[in-house]
Amino acid sequence: MNKFNNILLWVFISFSFILSLALMSDKDCILLGQYFFVLGLCLIPKIKNLINNKITDILAVFDKKDNGEKSITKGLEKKIGIIKFTVFFTALIFIVASLPQPENSNFTQNNTTQNQEITQNKYVNNKNTKKISKALNINKMEASNIYEILVNCGVDEIHWIEKIEDIENAYFIHLENIIEPLKISLKDNKLEYVFYTTWNLYGNGKYDGNLSDYAITIDEKFALKRLSKDNISINLKYPQNSRYNENSWNITRIDNEYSVSCSVDAPNTFGMIVTHQFFLTYQKENEKFIITSMECDGKYLIKSTEITQKLTVKDKKAVEELNEALGL
Repeated sequence: MNKFNNILLWVFISFSFILSLALMSDKDCILLGQYFFVLGLCLIPKIKNLINNKITDILAVFDKKDNGEKSITKGLEKKIGIIKFTVFFTALIFIVASLPQPENSNFTQNNTTQNQEITQNKYVNNKNTKKISKALNINKMEASNIYEILVNCGVDEIHWIEKIEDIENAYFIHLENIIEPLKISLKDNKLEYVFYTTWNLYGNGKYDGNLSDYAITIDEKFALKRLSKDNISINLKYPQNSRYNENSWNITRIDNEYSVSCSVDAPNTFGMIVTHQFFLTYQKENEKFIITSMECDGKYLIKSTEITQKLTVKDKKAVEELNEALGL
């Protein structure tokens, strides 16, 4: 039996040395490797006996009984075992506690993914996202990404969505209280371009404008048409006999510069019906439109140089292109 125990002891000693070498090869586990090396060393019979003798001497010093030899002999092996177990167990707990904690890559990755999903899911349950998902036949995540871009372009409420005929992956986005719809195009279920009339708001991952710079509400449209008719009628010889071509109305905006164009069939002095092209500009002050210029057939009836000077070079070019497109 003793021979079998000795074999098991040397197997455990060998295992401790091998484990210590493996652990010490990792810089984070050197201390733990040293622990198992010392543990294996202390189990070698000669060293084990030396340690037991030292512990016996220490116990003898603290034994205060008259018959010291008998008292120290009684339960000696048990006391030595308890002391060695306490020392090695305490050392193991201390070493394990001091080991650097490995980063939980799965937790970090899951946390990062969760944060990304929270950001991406910001609009996932929005009613406008649901409209986009249904109309474009895409999932909610893709729809929420599209709506987030539209929000950054100045979009608030989506009224309805309409497919643009004969153009693949292109749609009209009709907005609440805005006279013109947005035009969008998709690529791989991602938003590629956003236009409001001729203005590019978003393209190839970059924002080029905001809806608030160009959009005209339905209320503004009716107010500008009514006001323009009043201003034009003043300059017609027979306004009561004149007829506006409703399909000719065009209203645009650049920041606070509103442009209105239309054509009017009006009788001249000789009673002949002549078509006149009018072009008017306004600015909005305190929720009221103030006329800044008016042209009829290319001739200024009201001219304001002050407003023109306030426009940027980009805005002036845009107005010139708009006038050219209108034939003015």
